Amino acid sequence: MSNRPNFFKMLCLDPGETRQAVILKHIEAKKLECNRVRSDAPQAKIREANSFRIYEEEMKRVLSDETLRKQEAEERRKQIKAEEKIFDGMIKMLKSRGSYTKQDVKSIASKVPDVEERDVEERIKRAGIREADPSDIEKPKAEPARPKTSGAEAAGIENDLMGLQLESLYDFLGNGTSKKSSQELLKTVYETKKAELGKMVRGDDKHKVWSALLGHVKTHLHDPGNKERYDNYLDDRELKTIDSFIKLRAGKSKMLTEEALNDIVREAHLPNVTADRTLRYIKEWVGRTKGWTLVVSSGFSLADLLTCGYCGTLAKNAGQTKCHDCGKSLRIPCPNRGCRAEVATESECCPHCGCTTGDAPYVDELVRQAKRHLSSHDDVALREAEVIGAKILEIWPDYQVALDIIGDAKRTRRERVAAEHERRKREQECVDRLDRLVAARLLFEADRYAQQLKVDGLSIGLSTLQQIARGLIASKKARQQAADLIAEGKDQEAVQKLHESIAISEDFDEAKIAVAKLEQVIARKTAAEQDRQKKERNDRKRLDELVAARRLFGAERLAAQLTAEGIQVGQSIIHQITSGLDAARKSHQRAASLLSDGRIDEAVDKFCESIALCDDFDEVRIALEKIPPVAPHGLQVECVASHNRITWEVPKKRSDTQYVVTRSEGTPAKNKADGEALAKVSGTSFDDATADEGRVYYYAVYAVRGTVRSTDVATSKAVLRPGRVTGLTATAIDGEACVVWKLPHGSYEAAVTRNPGNVVKTIAGNEFSESNLTIGETYSYSVVPLYDHPDTGEAGAVRGTKRTVDVIVASKPDPVKDFVAEIDGECINIRWAPPAVGRVEIRISTQPPKFHEGDVISASEAKTIGGRLTTVGADKAKAKIPNTRQAYVVPITVEGSTAIVGKCAHVIDVPEVTNLRSHRKAPGRIDLTWDWPKGIDEVRVSTVRVIDNKKLSTNDVMRGAYERNGNAYSLTYAKTQVYLIVVQSKASGDSAYSKGVSVTESLGEETRIRYRVVSKKKTWYSKYNSRIELAWDRAITTTLNDLVIIGRPDRLPTNITDGETIAEFNEVILKGTRHDLPIPEGSGFVDKLYLKLFLRHPTHYPDIRLVPGSREQLILI
Repeated sequence: MSNRPNFFKMLCLDPGETRQAVILKHIEAKKLECNRVRSDAPQAKIREANSFRIYEEEMKRVLSDETLRKQEAEERRKQIKAEEKIFDGMIKMLKSRGSYTKQDVKSIASKVPDVEERDVEERIKRAGIREADPSDIEKPKAEPARPKTSGAEAAGIENDLMGLQLESLYDFLGNGTSKKSSQELLKTVYETKKAELGKMVRGDDKHKVWSALLGHVKTHLHDPGNKERYDNYLDDRELKTIDSFIKLRAGKSKMLTEEALNDIVREAHLPNVTADRTLRYIKEWVGRTKGWTLVVSSGFSLADLLTCGYCGTLAKNAGQTKCHDCGKSLRIPCPNRGCRAEVATESECCPHCGCTTGDAPYVDELVRQAKRHLSSHDDVALREAEVIGAKILEIWPDYQVALDIIGDAKRTRRERVAAEHERRKREQECVDRLDRLVAARLLFEADRYAQQLKVDGLSIGLSTLQQIARGLIASKKARQQAADLIAEGKDQEAVQKLHESIAISEDFDEAKIAVAKLEQVIARKTAAEQDRQKKERNDRKRLDELVAARRLFGAERLAAQLTAEGIQVGQSIIHQITSGLDAARKSHQRAASLLSDGRIDEAVDKFCESIALCDDFDEVRIALEKIPPVAPHGLQVECVASHNRITWEVPKKRSDTQYVVTRSEGTPAKNKADGEALAKVSGTSFDDATADEGRVYYYAVYAVRGTVRSTDVATSKAVLRPGRVTGLTATAIDGEACVVWKLPHGSYEAAVTRNPGNVVKTIAGNEFSESNLTIGETYSYSVVPLYDHPDTGEAGAVRGTKRTVDVIVASKPDPVKDFVAEIDGECINIRWAPPAVGRVEIRISTQPPKFHEGDVISASEAKTIGGRLTTVGADKAKAKIPNTRQAYVVPITVEGSTAIVGKCAHVIDVPEVTNLRSHRKAPGRIDLTWDWPKGIDEVRVSTVRVIDNKKLSTNDVMRGAYERNGNAYSLTYAKTQVYLIVVQSKASGDSAYSKGVSVTESLGEETRIRYRVVSKKKTWYSKYNSRIELAWDRAITTTLNDLVIIGRPDRLPTNITDGETIAEFNEVILKGTRHDLPIPEGSGFVDKLYLKLFLRHPTHYPDIRLVPGSREQLILI
């Protein structure tokens, strides 16, 4: 609002007025008044009328908006307050003088706008000031002429300014410009105003006023001389107010004291006029006015009273630092960073460096505008902030605030660019996701997502929205068509429509639920129809089965049921049922007649004939149950080669009678329910092939007709089926024979016969031996099991089947020695030391043998160990490794009929894991890592507690699980002890495991291995065997790789590279509590050598610490 008049002042309206009707009425009245101004009216009136026309629309907008109207009213109140302040100052001047004149009243009224003379005089009187005598009044003297803008020029400027109700050309330029502004700033603002003029409509009122004022600016402010004259004019105009204050304060005495000067300067309240300038004017005025005297000391000055360079208000006291009116500082640091002196804001420039500090109000306004632009975060506003910052730097080069503004604008722009890039990226991601949803036919989700994107302000392609909308319409339409089809009972067609709807939009949940329910309904209907059809088929099948099984009464009932259910039954079936029932009833009637005549056999035949015609003729069955069949007799049992044959006799064979054979063990059957039913036969014999040897059985047979059994049963005596011995083997070594067998069940002794010699022995047990036989002879041994008689109990009365074994008496063979079997590719290389007695057989099996080294067995038992290797040399052989990649190779020495078992060799071809390492992860937890060999997908991990060699756990680990765990296998231990962890590879497709590799883990319990050098002198009778002796406290089992001995002749080595390598050990296996490392011969090439032991890779052994002995204990002499 600084560049336009106050609208309440233009309308002469009270700022407290809020009624819109009253405000509009004043506007219309003012408009009417301006419209009546003629073209030949005074220029000031014309400019005033033009000013109203320029601001009419803006005036209506501002005064109709409540917020803007309040701001306008507040600004007018501030103006009124400033005018009142001047008025009060003049009243104080009169009060200090004690009287007033009519001329004083006119003077005050001219200085205070919108106040009538009568109001001024009434106010003076209320202040208690009397009117002076006319005789005391002196005529004012004419002021001397001062160099200033001519009256005509000044009047033209004033008339043009009046059109905008402005006070000076500086007010027109605005932006904080004033008399102390630099030429560069004035020209800059001029160019800005000129650019704004170029945007106006040429010829309208505002354009005319601005054009005239810009011409005055160019004429009177661009030229330094003209500017000085215009500034003098403004000073003269503003300082003329002092004339009244001087006259009012001095009165008739026409004498001004220091106190009076202070009062005048403080009460005059001249804006933008310094105290020093006011004092100088007063002195000049007194000097050129006749009769006036100035009484002040020679050093009197008011320079300490600073004037605010922003609002022009004079400070109230000398020590004041901030303006009491606008609150801004009265002194500012020089914007020149090389100066930084404190400069009064009333000054035009810095007295030290000449920096134009008088431009501070304009710069402050630019800074405020720039900060406002910065706060908007709009790209155009940020660029405008940069432009403003550049403008500031043109005025104040190297001004830090301007540099900060430019830097903040650029940084914010970069951030906005990054944010915009991120926004566009996110927008593209959102659009891509929407496209994916549409491509996946998830239209409902796509629609929801599109609505969310619209809410978020993201733009979506019209084609995509149309595609979603068309798809949803088509999907819903298909769903509605399905609903109509369901209502018409066309379920299958409705399902097709629902699937069509889902095919259009995969996420149409309503259609999915509907099709699921409908398919369930269809499935239930289909199932019900299938069940009905199945039941009908089953019933028809059952009817056929009943007819085929001659269960005609049941068939008749079922046929009636089917007919009642609406199922048609064939006439041929009905005829079969009816004719069969008629014939069965006829036979039944005939049987009843015969039975009444006592002709029982004939009656039974007719009853059976009736049953044959109708199997479910219950009345006939009841009659037959009263006539049981005749029991068999003469039961005989014969034991033949592979079974017991049972035979019996019957008085008369009948087709309707069958015979049940039962068997009981140990005790005879007492009734038909005892014993195990073996068979139901129609003949008179049965072979029992399930009878075991050596067991006593009792057999029984009874007749059965249908469900009716004979009242009697035929039984047998006790039957024993003798057996033979098993596992019969014989060995004969050094004239002594040994025969071994296993007795069958029920036998407790055997009869042994040896030929030649026909030696017979009865042996209670499973073994017979004799000596003094001739070496080289062949002997035959027959073994017969003996049984007690089953009826009499006589021991050995029953003999079993004889078995015979031949044996050659020979010298005892020697077992195979130095037997070695090794895998070489796909073969097993076998070698041995040939025995002195016997020939060597090699047996190979995939299972461990049941015999042990040194066992003497028969030649026939050797065949059970495994397959015989056919090609065998005197001391070596070669065999192919089995597919299981492991084998048990057993050497056997055979002499005659006897063999002796050698030491078994277990060979296995399963590759081991490599690079086995233990990594401690947490207390009680470790991770094992290793490299898997090719073709191995499973290993077995075992944990052994070293202190007592107890196996604690065994776990099988698959390669897939190992890799999913981050290429590691985790183990957890409850106690901190030393553990030996063994990893064995498992052969693919078999249960064979490798020997395994191991690592020792102490879980932080460090093993300290102490070592010292033990030197032994070389003599003619002993070898040079100096060594390094290692010892530790507790028993461990571990392997150290790349152990190195380093030596120096002058001192102890400090690291593995500090000396000469004396010896290097690729693998050292530590067991128990001590170990010796040999020092190679020739190491003592000097008188003495200092040795130390190092690990080439110490990080591989975090729980091993090598502790050297003292200096003297590490010398090799």
